[in-house]
Amino acid sequence: MTPKKVLVVGWMAACVLAWSGLAAAAAGTISLKGRLGPSQEVPRQTVRTPNASGAFTGTLKPTAKGYRLSWRLTFTRLSGKATSAYVHQGKPGTHGAAFVFLCAPCTTGAHGSSFFSPSEVALARQGRLYVNIRTAKNPAGEIRGQVTVS
Repeated sequence: MTPKKVLVVGWMAACVLAWSGLAAAAAGTISLKGRLGPSQEVPRQTVRTPNASGAFTGTLKPTAKGYRLSWRLTFTRLSGKATSAYVHQGKPGTHGAAFVFLCAPCTTGAHGSSFFSPSEVALARQGRLYVNIRTAKNPAGEIRGQVTVS
């Protein structure tokens, strides 16, 4: 083999290895997290709950048709019982549609699983998902947290 052919074959092998590594990373488990608080709610709620807080954690594991989300939700010092919680599509500071139901009514430590499509996983990677917990006094949302990929 000529030196030029060796260089081309070596370059092609490196590209294949790099691509397969990227594909494996893309297909692996993805960890999600979010810190919830009243200051992130949009629009701001009328009932003030400055000490309310919460946390959302989740893992996305690949399946044949998308990803399985396994999640856990904790919270404290709400204005009352948590009536429901959802994952919404939306950037920080914007309101978006709910598309993953988490619980209703909710207790701290709630957990479960749901399906995520590849396009919904892309939204998570882009920072365009948030978790919202609702109460009777704040039916549009009392605490909210943007979801990040960790």
